[in-house]
Amino acid sequence: YKRKVYPLEMLERRILKNILKQENINYIDTYDYFHGRLKENTSLKNIYMKNGHLSPKGNKLIFKAIIDSGFYWKKFLSMNYLGS
Repeated sequence: YKRKVYPLEMLERRILKNILKQENINYIDTYDYFHGRLKENTSLKNIYMKNGHLSPKGNKLIFKAIIDSGFYWKKFLSMNYLGS
């Protein structure tokens, strides 16, 4: 979201997250990195470029969310790449 998030959108997010959980579908939620408890002290104008794409700063936030999720590390370990 490039702007304030409205209550209906928050409800939609909650419904979607519940469906994903019920269906046992893994996902990476970047909301907190842009709007919530993990948001750094930066404005959304610094996260998005004028054309609507993420700026380098926005891309770093996405990268951090992916790393912090542990999703790919868990997958890596489960595929037994470490030879143990």
